[in-house]
Amino acid sequence: MNTRSHPVRRSTDDQTIKSPRQLYDLLPGKKEIIEFSQAQGANFHCQPTGRQLTHTQMLDWLADHLPSRQP
Repeated sequence: MNTRSHPVRRSTDDQTIKSPRQLYDLLPGKKEIIEFSQAQGANFHCQPTGRQLTHTQMLDWLADHLPSRQP
């Protein structure tokens, strides 16, 4: 059984990846779509004008899904 969680990024005006929903539907187990919009300045492929937001969203996702390494 796959217990890993998978993030799928979706930019509203992405012309490279036409349907992140198809990828989402194919992934097994827990998953989540992380949305990026024009209002956020991150509506194109890889969010080139919203890199800080992308990094924040992805690092927050990692922090929520990776085990802590406290001694």
